[in-house]
Amino acid sequence: MVASDLTPQMLAVARGLARERNIVNMSFADVRAEALPFADGIFDLVTCRIAPHHFDDVRKFVIESARVLRSGGLFGLVENVSPDPSMMAGEPAALAGAADEYNAFEKHRDPSHVRCLTLGEWRSLVADAGLVERHVELLDKPMVLGPWADQQNVGDAVKADLKSMLLDGSPAFRAFVRPQENKGDIDFILTEAVIIAAK
Repeated sequence: MVASDLTPQMLAVARGLARERNIVNMSFADVRAEALPFADGIFDLVTCRIAPHHFDDVRKFVIESARVLRSGGLFGLVENVSPDPSMMAGEPAALAGAADEYNAFEKHRDPSHVRCLTLGEWRSLVADAGLVERHVELLDKPMVLGPWADQQNVGDAVKADLKSMLLDGSPAFRAFVRPQENKGDIDFILTEAVIIAAK
């Protein structure tokens, strides 16, 4: 098993968890997901969870994942997605605008955010890489604005901006994130896609 990440801090956490759990068949690699330093066809499974929205080139990541998988190997993804017509009703232009609002919302909290793709974009990338879908599903991920914003140590001004973005956004954006005021905070929903595909 190889745990890889671009940030040494995340690898340090992984090393600590491996030690705590007495996992000995694991190595660690400080690498970019878009340029994996591994030979073709050596892995049975490649997984990635809640990370590609930070990648510079998601297409290269999927191609690299397919390259290092053996024939019959599996690609497993869990990732936040932006709205599109395959996920919810609405005019395509309105949903595209809502996707832009959603990505702006994420980036305002975390400047390292690049872009959450839509489910349709993910399915196309997986197919283009020669992987065959085995399973696709969408999951609601309930969030509370205050603690979610606090993960990035944002100030009160940014929190106020984020609250305004949720409550005053377009109808399509609000339908996607479903904000609800709750005891002085805002509950909302992020949507995660789970995609499993085989080489």
